[in-house]
Amino acid sequence: MNSAQIFGVRKLASVALAVFACVSLPLNATPVHPGSHAADARSRPPALAPDTVNLIYALSAQPELMNLAYLRYIIGAPENERSQMALKAKNYLWYQEPKRQLVYRLHQDGPQNGVVTRSVFTIEVPDSQLTAKEVERVFGHQGQGHRTVFDHQSHPTDVYSLSSNTYVSFTQPQDTFRVNKIAVGYEGPPLPPPPHQAVVGAYVLGKNKAVEAAMKSGNWEQAITWLRRDAALRPADPYVHIQLGTAYKAGLMVNEAIGEYSKAAKLGAGNPEVEKICRAAFIDLKVLPPQTPSQNANQSRGYLAGNQRANSAGGL
Repeated sequence: MNSAQIFGVRKLASVALAVFACVSLPLNATPVHPGSHAADARSRPPALAPDTVNLIYALSAQPELMNLAYLRYIIGAPENERSQMALKAKNYLWYQEPKRQLVYRLHQDGPQNGVVTRSVFTIEVPDSQLTAKEVERVFGHQGQGHRTVFDHQSHPTDVYSLSSNTYVSFTQPQDTFRVNKIAVGYEGPPLPPPPHQAVVGAYVLGKNKAVEAAMKSGNWEQAITWLRRDAALRPADPYVHIQLGTAYKAGLMVNEAIGEYSKAAKLGAGNPEVEKICRAAFIDLKVLPPQTPSQNANQSRGYLAGNQRANSAGGL
């Protein structure tokens, strides 16, 4: 079993309702011929990162996802979360290092603390190549209407109403012809908590992305943080401890790895797959001596005999 199988890294279904590539053609467009100007346009990199696109679609379709219970697994926890807890009107901020550039903002307000009737999630995209024309090509075919307004800095802003209570706006500074701010807004009845299934999906997606990044880069710090949380949530699952132990081992945290494999071996006693994985890990970590060929043969015969007894006992 390789490390990818051990971690169970799987591709999840996208949280987006549709895949939005800002340089792609509408669904009813005519075919593009190689070498044409349109083909060259399609070969350009997307104006927005796919993760950002998916987030826009998810929040605009389900405004109840503008909630820290969901967002913390998609973009991380805001820097000022604790300072907002007692406030009725909350303003959460996310910064990107090393330049401490503001990348996300979430403003929420309502009649009382914990009740949200107005929510605006803002994405700062100062270096995007997204133009108003490309936005219109995609969002102009959706929603209930489109209007152009000016924000408090007199910057033109295209607003697309996707429902009676939700909108998406794209702001571009004057004379730049490039969008630098995207906002998803809601105003209406109190928002419910995010669906449990959506939160779980966001959590699993965030964990898998962290593990995949660690397997590519060799930096296991973030992946270990996610897997520690996973072990705390599912302490009786031996495979969760195997995953964390494998991450510790890859990060050269030997004592921690031995501890997690020991927990997995105890929880998975009697499970041949768990026992095999843990034994191999203990041998690799020098806790157990390598098996001799005769030991391997005896173990194989015992395992086969056990299967035969189980099959005969099972009957028809």
